[in-house]
Amino acid sequence: MVADIILGISMGWSIEFTARRRCMIQLSKLSRGLVILVVIFIFVGLTACREQPPEVSVTPHQVIIAFACRDHERTYYEQLAEAFHKTHPSITVQIVSSDAVTGGDWDNGLRKLAAATDTFAFWRAPEPEEFRQGFLHDLQPFIETDENFQPDDFYPGLLELFRWGGNTWGLPAQIQPILVFYDKAAFDAAGLPYPQPGWTFEAFEAAARDLTVRQGGEITRYGLVVIPGDAAAALVLARAKGWAEGETALPTPILDSQTVADAAHWFVNLAHVQGAMPDPSQFEKGQTPFDLVRDGKAAMWIDHLSADNLATYRNLYDLGIAPLPEGTAIPEWVWASGYMMSASTTQPQASWQWLSFLTHQHVGKEKELPPARRTVAAAIGYWDELNEEQAVAYRYILESPKVSLPPGMVEGLAEALDAVLKEKQSVEETLAEAQERVITALNISVAQATPQPVTTAEPPETTEVSITYCTIAYPLYRYHELAAAFHELHPEITVSVVRPEDFSFEYRAEACDCLDYFIIGQFHRSEERELLLNLQPLVDADPVFPDDFYPGLLDTCRWEDELWALPAYVDFKVVFYNKDLFDKADVAYPQPGWNLDDFLEKAVLLTGGEGRDKVYGYMPLLSGMYDFDFFVEQKGGYEKYGEVEAITGLAPLDASAVVNAVRWYTDLALVYGVMPRFRIADEFSRGREITERRYGLIADGRVAMWTDYPIHTHGPPLGFQVGMAPLPLEHGPMRLHRIVGYMISAHASHPEACWEWLKFLIGQPEALRGALTRQSFLEKPQFLEQVEGDALATYLFNLEHIDPVPWRGNTWLHQAFDAIMDGTSVEEAVGEALSKDSAFHACLDRSSELQEEEHIRACREEVEQ
Repeated sequence: MVADIILGISMGWSIEFTARRRCMIQLSKLSRGLVILVVIFIFVGLTACREQPPEVSVTPHQVIIAFACRDHERTYYEQLAEAFHKTHPSITVQIVSSDAVTGGDWDNGLRKLAAATDTFAFWRAPEPEEFRQGFLHDLQPFIETDENFQPDDFYPGLLELFRWGGNTWGLPAQIQPILVFYDKAAFDAAGLPYPQPGWTFEAFEAAARDLTVRQGGEITRYGLVVIPGDAAAALVLARAKGWAEGETALPTPILDSQTVADAAHWFVNLAHVQGAMPDPSQFEKGQTPFDLVRDGKAAMWIDHLSADNLATYRNLYDLGIAPLPEGTAIPEWVWASGYMMSASTTQPQASWQWLSFLTHQHVGKEKELPPARRTVAAAIGYWDELNEEQAVAYRYILESPKVSLPPGMVEGLAEALDAVLKEKQSVEETLAEAQERVITALNISVAQATPQPVTTAEPPETTEVSITYCTIAYPLYRYHELAAAFHELHPEITVSVVRPEDFSFEYRAEACDCLDYFIIGQFHRSEERELLLNLQPLVDADPVFPDDFYPGLLDTCRWEDELWALPAYVDFKVVFYNKDLFDKADVAYPQPGWNLDDFLEKAVLLTGGEGRDKVYGYMPLLSGMYDFDFFVEQKGGYEKYGEVEAITGLAPLDASAVVNAVRWYTDLALVYGVMPRFRIADEFSRGREITERRYGLIADGRVAMWTDYPIHTHGPPLGFQVGMAPLPLEHGPMRLHRIVGYMISAHASHPEACWEWLKFLIGQPEALRGALTRQSFLEKPQFLEQVEGDALATYLFNLEHIDPVPWRGNTWLHQAFDAIMDGTSVEEAVGEALSKDSAFHACLDRSSELQEEEHIRACREEVEQ
């Protein structure tokens, strides 16, 4: 049940586990010195299934080297560091956080990592200016003298991704081939054979045309969709064939050649002339090619291989996989992250042994990604786990000869193609400009920097205490900084801040010493309380525990007068408004304490225009489902329910009031026209696309009021003044909130250290992500500097009216809303919802030998039959 609730919450608060090419978390800077303080202990041993490289000789003295990786990868590398130490007992690898080192400044990330660590994993190969500036250690001498390294064990072309000018600046880590994904059902319906390795461009182009579906002059399915970036460049380079037979490396870029220009024209014409590929210049604001794939409007699409992509595409299609069509050779059809060594390391030999060891491992959770080495693939049985189609496609790509391209050429071509497609610029002129930029980058004269030696922290004394803190918060660097500040106050305690890939409460409570997590009423379950330490005895025994928490927040953390968490932060859904539109219409700004009549009056006054010029008085930005439930509750559509009811079942409907409550909200769209029509089911299936389009309306000045959570960022800053106000209340308290609490695991090895850490956190305004939790924060400039007047008034009003019982909607009523939007009468749609709601609660009231969650699931299935 908690997982179901988290799924609902995630619609409103997207916890990003980064997709490298679509987004990068924006973090602030962290000094090199802080990294040394964030010392990470080694956890469990490496599983025996991985093949180990041949043991190499070690130096007679103890050596410590630092290795940086992303926080979500740390567990894997800790296991590997322990396994490495067993075969290299004189070398200790200290794992540090690359998120903390870079502070989210990924543009300068490689330089910062090279300055702060001996070795590190990085998400891409280095750019020319980076290896020219002397940040990195050339690995070629190690490769040539280490008989055990076996460079020919890598698949063809992978090492070349990290080579330039006779030097090797990194080693392949994780690789992601670029593939053609396709819908087998679309090929079957068109009577076309499935793509096979080695297929021609003529067959590829014909398939793109034949698979395109048009209805009434509108394209309902494209034969081909190309995800922007490397995928588009790979396709064009594959067609260009601007190299001689047997050539394995291009010494200079060829973007201004006639062969590349011809291939670019061919690519652009697929969209602008043939209509077999979408024309991005015709997209609505916020729309992307990926949206078309997700909406089932693509027969073929080109993208990188990843576990997330495979899972998404398999849910949408009868998925097929094939290599790109090709000519004489494959031009870098893979993307690779790499392992690199700092030029300033004082332990180059030990660092090399560690990096060489890493290349013999299959790291991370994405087990469907092919290893970079043949021997690793064989050792883990990689090929045996794939279906035949995958194995054939992957082997073809990995084993084929590849042409290594000059650094920056793929990126330069990708930018040029994007400009030609979107802005319809001249192909030849755009490619010539791209060629000039790439050549300039390659020839840039940069003085060799004098690398500063890396100082690696000694392991902590055995008398020190180390605790692991698991967080769901972003940005993560903030907690690394707080952990460093805490260590200065408590040098006997080291806090390791992590964000595990497993998001579940149960996993984190088991795996971490202390944690922060959503408070969603889970404390009523004894099996979940057993995972946590009861904090009430610690509070009672602590003479300096603060007494200025807002009462409603503490109530959310209690169960039967026992405290199970400390309030970390709270985020209320609020009303944002366009002050310029209010001023133009001479409408007063909303104020704390306004009601539903005030809301409707302002929405009507602010609505105007028609078609593309229409301005809406109100719109839910992130999820209309939450707004619908909130307003229905404020109109009395739900019976009162307690904390246990909120977790164990749907919010019960009040038959006497729910029809009028639902009518009030649906009339906003159907009668008054102040809100765009939407369907809740569409928000689940196409949530990202819908949110982006709504944000486009807001950015264009076509929405006067919209609801969202203050911590969200959906796009560039808006070009007008934005105000904030609480949601209007009328029939109940504020339940539309998300509260996060600090907790201590019942399995914590040092609970007293966790308690000191949590007490430290609750006093830090820097840890807040939303409203303040303590009254004393009103006196702290760190908080007041971040909060403007109307935001502070909004927070204070919501804190005064908060209800500890979490929000809970009603599935049957959500179905009724969609039916009303589709034309069903309010009475009929709500009547059906009431019937299902009554049957569901009657089923819950019947005794059952099933466990609680199984009983709830069985009752839902019974009602839906």
